[in-house]
Amino acid sequence: MWRGELVHGVIADILKSINRPLISVKRALQLLRTRAKNQWDESLERASTLNPKSSLNPAAPILMEHYYTELDEGLELGKILESMTLQITNFYSWMEQWNIINEIAEASKIWIEPTVYMPTSPGFFVDEVRFVTKVDLAFLSANTFKIFDWNTGIEPKGEFKLSSEYRQASFYGLWPHLEMTHPLENIDIGIVYVGGDKPKVFKVKLFPHDVDELITDAELLVRSSNEFLDVDNSFGLEDFDWATFPKVCMSCQFKQICRRELK
Repeated sequence: MWRGELVHGVIADILKSINRPLISVKRALQLLRTRAKNQWDESLERASTLNPKSSLNPAAPILMEHYYTELDEGLELGKILESMTLQITNFYSWMEQWNIINEIAEASKIWIEPTVYMPTSPGFFVDEVRFVTKVDLAFLSANTFKIFDWNTGIEPKGEFKLSSEYRQASFYGLWPHLEMTHPLENIDIGIVYVGGDKPKVFKVKLFPHDVDELITDAELLVRSSNEFLDVDNSFGLEDFDWATFPKVCMSCQFKQICRRELK
């Protein structure tokens, strides 16, 4: 998660510089290395001075690689930077291949890593519940609404339409369709995988039956959430302060409040 956030942050800086002198590959990699090293060193220092079982200050997190050392034994910053360097380099290759710089420069409306959980954040309503779509890049080019999502991993194996990335990107397409009434045929969605030897783009195209299925799923999620809260609305963080096994911590965002010792 930390690595992905670093790469996404540098990519956002690159895109925001398009209408100014574009950040060069060399400069982007310098930003990446500086941010990674600073955050790594600060986390390592905190990990060596704080009791891992203590309650930590949320403003000063310890990276997973330092907090749960058994997860990535022997992992070094240099190896992590190698993979992130490849991801940024692949992103530049994709921008050039797809003529993204010119398209963004000529777009009438642009969203680059827009702020989420705000009234104006990208999203749509289902049963009076707002679903937020955390897009990486979206822009209106001529009559086409384009959405792109970066993935720092490699392309999925097997049937792409069965992947979680495909499902997530499909929900993103509901935003311009339901919120801004763009026709489905004018909405283009692409998932850009930058973790392999070269960038790979998988397209997602929505049809009316897809929209019906997605809305049905959203309605089911709303009903399930309401039923859960109706059972007992007194849940607190202390009810969820345990981990079943070390690997589960890799995807957990609440390590700083976890108080149960791993078995």
